[in-house]
Amino acid sequence: MAELNTFFHQAAEDLLFLLDRRYPKSPSVGLVGNRYRLGKRERMLLYRGLFDRETASNRKKKRVGFDAALSSPLLVDGFNVTITLDSYLRGLFVFRATDGYVRDVSEFHGGYQPAASTGRSLDLIAGALGKREGKTVVVLDSCMDACRTLARMTERAMKRLAPSVVVRTEKNPDDAIAFRSLQSAGAAVATSDTGILDRAEKAVDLPSFILEKKLKKRVFDLERLLCGTTGRED
Repeated sequence: MAELNTFFHQAAEDLLFLLDRRYPKSPSVGLVGNRYRLGKRERMLLYRGLFDRETASNRKKKRVGFDAALSSPLLVDGFNVTITLDSYLRGLFVFRATDGYVRDVSEFHGGYQPAASTGRSLDLIAGALGKREGKTVVVLDSCMDACRTLARMTERAMKRLAPSVVVRTEKNPDDAIAFRSLQSAGAAVATSDTGILDRAEKAVDLPSFILEKKLKKRVFDLERLLCGTTGRED
């Protein structure tokens, strides 16, 4: 990652002060970003990576290791996991946020389109999921432009490397994943989506497992950078 603004730490400290007091996030990021003249990626890093202490702590408590959840039912947020891993393989910036989950700052959102690296991403995901014993369902957002293409690619990868994994499309995947995870005893979700994480009981950081355990890549850790600003890591 390019060198951060000299005042990035101070901006993060100010933002955390506001978030801990329940100020709305978007205008708060804008406020500190303007004050310290942060660039677009630095603002996105704060927006997607810095959370109030209570929220961060609650999400960390839900996180379980991938190996520890091998026999549990798992609901995978297909677009979320694929885009995060694909962003890394495309040379884009990914990082671990202060709530403990790996995210990207690619801003693909609804405009995501599979590329040459996507097949590699899906092979890595399928390779990991193929070792699981518990029921695994990959859920894709049918409203995304690339859903049909990604669904076909995902199904092919799973058929080769994880034949027991089920691939489904949903109009409201966030609600479907959160609801099903709560209906199935011991189920976990694989996502960094904050809306799903806050409703689920257990979560697996699949991109982190693949990047750090399988590819042996070191992920930029925002909390380590801000140690002393956000407090010690849990």
